[in-house]
Amino acid sequence: MRIMVAMKQTFLLAGVIASLFIAGCTQPAAEPTVESEKPAAASTTGAEPVAFRNKEGKLVCPMMGAEIKDEASAVGHVDYEGVRYYLCCDMCKEPAEKDPKALAEKAKKLN
Repeated sequence: MRIMVAMKQTFLLAGVIASLFIAGCTQPAAEPTVESEKPAAASTTGAEPVAFRNKEGKLVCPMMGAEIKDEASAVGHVDYEGVRYYLCCDMCKEPAEKDPKALAEKAKKLN
């Protein structure tokens, strides 16, 4: 009987952890939209960066591929080589800011 109870608890815990992992990046940010603190790469034209969109023309987070309703609903953004990459959640924001080149490479795979 104890083994069955322990197994049920283990499966329940595993299910909760899996649910949090899967849903974690789809939750809205607790804080208002904040721009990336990392300085953008220097632009040779001085023009405003162009928002990254997938091949369907939708604004997406390159880290997770999640669709973002509009710029205002993004957690933040990272500018890299003349492109502005909007981010869907805090879990995506930190790694994107640390390595914008990897972010740009992920974005290429979405197109």
